[in-house]
Amino acid sequence: MRLNSSFLQNALLPTLFIAVAVVGCTNSTSESSPTPTVSDMTATPNVTAQPLPEGRIAFTVKGPNIDIYVMNPDGNDKMRLTEDDGIDSWPVWSPDGMRIAFNSQRTGDGHSRLYIMNPDGSDQTPLFPDSTYEDFQATWSPDGKRIAFVSRRSGDMEIWVANADGSDPVQLTDSIGFDWQPRWSPDGKKIAFSTQRDNNWEVYSMNADGSDPTRLTESEGYDAEPAWSPDSTRIAFVSTRNTHRAVWIMNADGSDPTIMIPGMEEDTLQPAWSPDGEWMTYTFASGTNGEVYITRIDGMAALKGFEPVNISRNFLDDTQSAWQP
Repeated sequence: MRLNSSFLQNALLPTLFIAVAVVGCTNSTSESSPTPTVSDMTATPNVTAQPLPEGRIAFTVKGPNIDIYVMNPDGNDKMRLTEDDGIDSWPVWSPDGMRIAFNSQRTGDGHSRLYIMNPDGSDQTPLFPDSTYEDFQATWSPDGKRIAFVSRRSGDMEIWVANADGSDPVQLTDSIGFDWQPRWSPDGKKIAFSTQRDNNWEVYSMNADGSDPTRLTESEGYDAEPAWSPDSTRIAFVSTRNTHRAVWIMNADGSDPTIMIPGMEEDTLQPAWSPDGEWMTYTFASGTNGEVYITRIDGMAALKGFEPVNISRNFLDDTQSAWQP
């Protein structure tokens, strides 16, 4: 099954960037969009009035090419990790913070495949070296021994799991609609994911072995992009139940969904929790440009005396942030 234009319009960011990163379209260069460098990404406002967690944030940048960068939580010390001619996107950290899994279309056949690299961008290695299948959107098990991912190797977009070295891939889901965006719970018991199996985008969770898939959201709009809190008790997700895309937070069983930033008029997408559960990054999408923002949260998504701040701050499209554990 192939993605159609309706899927791209309704399920992804309203930019060419995300459509390219997921479905394997080729990107084009433009003289008006120079290749991004660290110096292109200006210093951010001071967000250190409150202590920030340590570690790095990986994110994806779209210039004439699409590549993965890292930065500090305050937006400083940005560094480019990938520099090949293909599209590199959707970074996710290993539980020990020593590796990054990501999508790449560097093989030139238009298909996305999974790669692993070190935090400094070195040793970029395919997870499945001999595979001809399209695989993307990885998530590590908390012990670092397995990786769940989306694949078309059974013909449809389903969720699979393999050992962290790429051996023994096993299919976990088998539904009529697309299953994607898997996220392993930090306690190792569940995998949350987005699905179209009910003819609408909804968030589900299942046991780590694929059993007992359970629907968590029940709105008529788009509910997707789940992200677990570090203690596995809550899930952030994106919903259009209030007309535009916004980050919401619910309990792990789907109860008590609450919007994170009330009154926001623009789209907020792709939430990512900090390791201590006190902060969150997300993509703020205005028109065709996305920026990575940071905000502090407390309890069920109440702001805690801190206005959201743009930490990526550049003229390019920044999205898909992920915190280093």
